[in-house]
Amino acid sequence: MPKGEPSGKGSALKRFGDPVVIALSGGLVVLFMALSLIDIDGVSGAIGTKET
Repeated sequence: MPKGEPSGKGSALKRFGDPVVIALSGGLVVLFMALSLIDIDGVSGAIGTKET
């Protein structure tokens, strides 16, 4: 079988990448959105920069 072709049971899951990385990325997005709904000023202050 050629090296570049996926085969076996895990190929459908690997098509989307590493599940751990996807879960962590999705979790950070959900956390950021939830914090934005709760305290938008705190989130903007945490990621914003002050120009002097």
